[in-house]
Amino acid sequence: MISIQEALSHVSAVSPLQTETLPIQKAFGRYLANEVISAIDLPPFPQSAMDGYAVQSADLAQANSSIPVRLQIVDTIAAGLVTSLPTIKTGQTIRIFTGAHLPNGADAIVRQENVIRENNTILLSKYVKKGEDLRYKGEEIKKNTRIASAGQKLTTGLLAAIAMAGIAIVTVRKKPKVAVFITGNEVVQPGQTLLPGQVYDANAIMIQQWLQNQNIEHVKMIHLPDDLELVVLAFKKAFEKYDLIFTTGGVSVGERDFVIPGAKKAGAKEIFWKVAQKPGKPFFFARYKNTSLLGFPGNPAAVFAGLHIYGKTLLNALSGAPQFDFNIGILAKNTPSGRKRDQWLRVQKKVDTQGLVNIYPLEKQASHMLTNLAQCNAIAWIEKGSKPLQTGSFVRWIPV
Repeated sequence: MISIQEALSHVSAVSPLQTETLPIQKAFGRYLANEVISAIDLPPFPQSAMDGYAVQSADLAQANSSIPVRLQIVDTIAAGLVTSLPTIKTGQTIRIFTGAHLPNGADAIVRQENVIRENNTILLSKYVKKGEDLRYKGEEIKKNTRIASAGQKLTTGLLAAIAMAGIAIVTVRKKPKVAVFITGNEVVQPGQTLLPGQVYDANAIMIQQWLQNQNIEHVKMIHLPDDLELVVLAFKKAFEKYDLIFTTGGVSVGERDFVIPGAKKAGAKEIFWKVAQKPGKPFFFARYKNTSLLGFPGNPAAVFAGLHIYGKTLLNALSGAPQFDFNIGILAKNTPSGRKRDQWLRVQKKVDTQGLVNIYPLEKQASHMLTNLAQCNAIAWIEKGSKPLQTGSFVRWIPV
């Protein structure tokens, strides 16, 4: 039996998937395989930050309320294509709009609300310094400099920044193809009549929706009976088609626990089995060529914790993304520690008026219980110990 830290180390060591190129319109939620370099300066040209008038600041050096300066309007520039860029000279100004190209000779913008317009002239009674309300070429980022790094997730904002920098295509990691094996003759789908000895399947919907929330689209859900040969056959087929396999149940020491022997018979190499954690002690991790197998116990609380801890770690590794860090919170009530194993507690995190994160362990923590997930918004890592953790203790947690 290995520690949680050792288990996470093994899972996070999996190599990233291969890459593909996509237009940015189809890349949302993907992870960059390479850094992105700006194709242009941003802004790409000097431009006005306001609606107003382009001026030479030197013309306004003596401007005051007693002796305003009068400038002649000689042209207008709106945002958009400029085929011929006008020039202003001493004593002149050009009407300009937000985002428009700065005319030659201008070095400042006077906001339209700060001038008095009289026919084709304007009156100004206040000095405007050089650079006022201008956006300089390349002030945000220079051409051929990095916008994003490999491993970054393509969010709405990052995609917008990449588009503005003139990038139309990005190189990303492929999405994993996932197979999910739900094992156990006792498991039936919700809505069916429940016969003696049967239980409704909570794991399938939980895993399916969790994967959907991770932006994974290629998911095959398979229910496997407790039959070794059928399990072996299913693994052989899945190892050739999928990058990742999740299983629920069948990883303990019972006579009908066929996941581990079935996977090994199909050619998988065991990386580890059993982790010093609760829930989820009989947790199984194996590899077959480039396919990873995460075998969760059948109890849904173990699956819930396993997805958010190890499932997320593995998806990050496959995507070439940075691994998540645990946050630190303050325990809001006394909590027993496991004597032999660390615990994953379903908790509710609340931020108090001082901005501190308080962690409230929920009732009904047994591994077969899930009703507290209605209040659960985080998982806390409670390390083993001989004494209960006291209110005010610091604990690690991740959001769910």
